[in-house]
Amino acid sequence: MLLRLGVLPDASALPRPVASAVTVTTALGFSLGVVWEIFEWLGHTFVDDARHSSGAESPRPAGSVW
Repeated sequence: MLLRLGVLPDASALPRPVASAVTVTTALGFSLGVVWEIFEWLGHTFVDDARHSSGAESPRPAGSVW
């Protein structure tokens, strides 16, 4: 999709296409995580305090102390 939009060049034109793919995928993942956190904060701040998610929803390994 990003190739068709002209955001990224064709992989054959890149000197290291695998490293470029890993970098772009990582950057997109981090960006989506930031957007998620912003919306979570907006929901908690302006919509409802119950919208806040804490670490309590995260699964923890058996015997963990964190």
